[in-house]
Amino acid sequence: MKDEIALINTKVVSLKGKSYSGEAMLIRGNRIVCVGSSSQVYSSMGTGCEVLDMDQNIVYPGFVDAHCHVKGVGQAQEIMRLDDVTSLEEGVALVKNQAKLQDKGSWVLGRNWDQERWDISDMPDKMLLDSEVKYNPVWLTRVDAHAGLANSMAIDIAKTLNYSNFDSVRAKVSQQSLSTGLFVDEEMEFIRNALPPQSVQDVKRMILTSQDLLLRSGLTEVHDAGIGPVEYEAYLELARENKLKIRIYAMQNRNFVENYGIKKIEVGLFTSSSIKVIYDGALGSRGASLLSEYQDDPGNFGTTLHADEELLQIMHNALQASAQINIHAIGDGANRKVLDTLELALEGKELLDHRTRVEHAQHVQKDDVERFQKLKVIASVQPMHYKADISMAKKRLGSKRLHNSYLWKTFIEHGVRLIYGSDSPVVTFDPILGIESALLREGLGEEDALYARERLTASECLRAMTLDAAYSRFGEGDKGEISPGMLADLTILDRDIRLSESLTVAESEVVGTIVDGKLVYLRQ
Repeated sequence: MKDEIALINTKVVSLKGKSYSGEAMLIRGNRIVCVGSSSQVYSSMGTGCEVLDMDQNIVYPGFVDAHCHVKGVGQAQEIMRLDDVTSLEEGVALVKNQAKLQDKGSWVLGRNWDQERWDISDMPDKMLLDSEVKYNPVWLTRVDAHAGLANSMAIDIAKTLNYSNFDSVRAKVSQQSLSTGLFVDEEMEFIRNALPPQSVQDVKRMILTSQDLLLRSGLTEVHDAGIGPVEYEAYLELARENKLKIRIYAMQNRNFVENYGIKKIEVGLFTSSSIKVIYDGALGSRGASLLSEYQDDPGNFGTTLHADEELLQIMHNALQASAQINIHAIGDGANRKVLDTLELALEGKELLDHRTRVEHAQHVQKDDVERFQKLKVIASVQPMHYKADISMAKKRLGSKRLHNSYLWKTFIEHGVRLIYGSDSPVVTFDPILGIESALLREGLGEEDALYARERLTASECLRAMTLDAAYSRFGEGDKGEISPGMLADLTILDRDIRLSESLTVAESEVVGTIVDGKLVYLRQ
């Protein structure tokens, strides 16, 4: 049969221990129909079956990035990246050179600056930017996407475009932000509202660029952590045109829900039936909501972006619509308030299979970990953030409070479902590097050993990005493990990372990616 693929001369990973469930498998249509010996597969295949010799490479359940920004990954390939900049001066020089290449008056866009990597780690202002770039509006977002720097020309354009709506809650900005050019969290909307609008065709292009990169990295599915109306339409068009090759589970953002309500739809590989709520900011920009003040900014406890009553109403509305809630909470104050509010929202609904997810769950008090389990809340974490942010987190929290951060092992020990993603393009989407970060938990040099108990095993990593990732989107009956009847979403690597030394995991190479029974990437 032409819709059959047989994988032979391989090792099929079982999530039970470090065993294998077979040396071959047969895929018919988009489902696995046989896993076992080569003779079993040969006897089950039909004429015309495509046979692929895997040369002893290892077949895993498809890897899932449970928190990624797909359009952002594609857009990041088109705009200026400031990841490696080591000073404000160096960053402004890059912006100045980019402006010379563009027409006067056109927007210069960049992302991923991180003042913690600069020689002077103070948050920047627009003074130097204004002196060097006078004829182009500039908008540069911080690595965590929770702060952005604009020059005066960008602010003047935003003032004009926001004028009729200047007193609205969404457009309100402080005089300090207008003076410094530094906008944090909700204030960023003031500048975003002035950016050239992206068309559905623009977004489709970015998604397709991203899709190619994600598939090559071995990912078979991405949970897109916050899409708006244009992205929603772009996904629908790509799905209907059969151009979507990676499975997408999309969370509808605030803008979408406020304008269109909560939608529940599944077209081809695109599913959207959940909402994304951003409740606090990020540690890097000191916006994460903490129970105690920031160690390096006394008097600052961070911020929350919804009043208590508003958050409760959002949860009530989602639960009433049978939509999953995915809520961004980084600080221990935000995590506690989310749990408090969810507990209220679930009164009388204790048996509801809500599968609420806390996105990031980065800094959490130990007694609140127990509440995650009691309320059946899923912890959606990003191991690469540890490697990228741990030095900064130590400055913000201090060594003692850092023991309540990135509690991956603690969550698992308390029976909390743990899933993980990348948050790309904030950091790399490469799932292999994410696994390495979870295994090694490095970033503080000699102090790494103080926080080593939260390291994960390779098997725990695999479960987080396969079986539990499937559960986190109500898909455990179809995906997450390799057995007859399951969807054929598979990742093929050149080694068994469960048997590899932690230091060599990053050397693993992706051999192939299969999504919905189709070979969408094969290493040449």
